[in-house]
Amino acid sequence: MATIENFVNLPSEADYQEIIKKFPAFVSASLSEKAKKDGAHENSDYKAGYYFTRTALPGSSGRVECVNIGGDLYCYNRYNTDAGLRVALQIIYNPECNLVKGCKEVSRTAEIWDKKKGATVKTTSKAPVVIFGNKPYIVLNLEECVKKYKKGNTAIMRLVSLELIARAKLFDRDEKTNDYGSKAAKELRQQCEDEALEFATEEEKKMLVKVSLSEKDGYEKAEPILKTKQEKINPEKPRNR
Repeated sequence: MATIENFVNLPSEADYQEIIKKFPAFVSASLSEKAKKDGAHENSDYKAGYYFTRTALPGSSGRVECVNIGGDLYCYNRYNTDAGLRVALQIIYNPECNLVKGCKEVSRTAEIWDKKKGATVKTTSKAPVVIFGNKPYIVLNLEECVKKYKKGNTAIMRLVSLELIARAKLFDRDEKTNDYGSKAAKELRQQCEDEALEFATEEEKKMLVKVSLSEKDGYEKAEPILKTKQEKINPEKPRNR
């Protein structure tokens, strides 16, 4: 089975499910000024756009799981051209670093689709948010990191961008695959890293953890690559590309 290694990726369907469980109002996403300027779709009523996950629709060669303006999971063709870009990354947790010290609880109110009610409802949630590379990110597992660190274990923060940070490139310009690990999706994967690291400081880059994704599970799980004790303390810097 093929594997890919990246520092920054699209979020997975599993990330989506975690957000909607812990911070439901944050499952939809507003557009950054860059995303608006790039021409990503924005619904004028919801003040939100839609975004790709890296998860392909099972049994389909042409569709991927997407999240719409109301935070509902559904499918789009992989060649839709006005999706927003939401990204996920992992960093070493260190309560003494500026990034973690600057973590703040943010409140958001949004119109979110409620499957049980079969209707859109106004929902308010609070989530821990940090700034990485001059962009806000939701911390999916802050409590878990605090507990691990207190026990003397390496803790890795899993982050998903608060906003759609740009207009997403296509999964496949030739419209032949929805495989996130394919050569056709390389441009999209590179965009994730380029946009996330555009304004990142050297201190922030040193905190980044490279992850491995496998075709075996549809690239769902982002497994941190921590090969040695030293790397667990100081993860590899992103390579110049």
